[in-house]
Amino acid sequence: MKNFLLIIVILAAFTIPVVSTSDLYNFSYEISGSAKGKILLIFPYRVYYSSAASLVFSTSQSPEKGYLFTLEKIGDSGYMIRTLGFTGRSLGVLTAAKDKSKGKKLSEKLIRNFSEVAPEYSKYIKKSFWNNFSFKKIKGSIRFNRSHNGINSNLKYDLWMKRSSWEKPLRISFNIYRILSEVIKSIKNSFLPTNKNVSDLIRAKKMKWTSRNIDFSDMLARSALYAAGIFRKIKPLKQKKPFQAEFSSELSDKYYLSIKGIAEPEVSVWGTFKIKKFLREVKIRIADLKMISDRIIIDVYNNTGKGGRFIATLKLNEI
Repeated sequence: MKNFLLIIVILAAFTIPVVSTSDLYNFSYEISGSAKGKILLIFPYRVYYSSAASLVFSTSQSPEKGYLFTLEKIGDSGYMIRTLGFTGRSLGVLTAAKDKSKGKKLSEKLIRNFSEVAPEYSKYIKKSFWNNFSFKKIKGSIRFNRSHNGINSNLKYDLWMKRSSWEKPLRISFNIYRILSEVIKSIKNSFLPTNKNVSDLIRAKKMKWTSRNIDFSDMLARSALYAAGIFRKIKPLKQKKPFQAEFSSELSDKYYLSIKGIAEPEVSVWGTFKIKKFLREVKIRIADLKMISDRIIIDVYNNTGKGGRFIATLKLNEI
């Protein structure tokens, strides 16, 4: 084991990439959350929201000495399911699928499972509706740069959707890929310690460090606007102050380096809702220093347990 690691470290001294050109990576996000209570102690409200989107990117060397991620195709069909109105008596389901029949099957599954996923909200639903969206142009419509230490930048967005049918006016927002783009932009903190590279972490076998300040204010505010237009009229989401995460790395076995950052900041973002937990997990293959996955989880809840979870994952499509 010792000799094996020594050989890897010697080779790694001459190269530090954690993404290889011509690879395909899947970038996905999931958001689910709920809240209920009374406005001015009189008017009840019930809100449930869940959405997910997945895109597949190719990689190439960029002039900035990092990597350029270029959209190749849509991953799994995207969706949004949410209650409508303050009292949540209607359920809206929107899907993004190139094939309308696939979108319909997905919507039926989401509606069917809603009573199990959110029983305290489903019991109030009186009616539901669905619509599917297709894509105008896919390949090359989203691009961004990513550095060797996991920082995204220079996002370019030109992905547009169109409704499959127009029988009824649509009064809710469906911007799941815009939300995904905000997620991409929000990853602007390194998963490596200052002045260290992956080779240093492999050589050390174990290492601990504290991250620089982490602030998701822009992502939270813009994603909320894309998710629901009501946030244009009420107090926007904003992280009250930055926080730091405690990172550690270790060789999980002779094949992979695992990096984990964790924090429980209790930082307010909207009213009584706070970021309760932050987790970032990165997996790198030692043999070629290729990044296998990079996952971020953010839990936002109030003291009554209402709120939700956000998950973003960048993962190598291994054949």
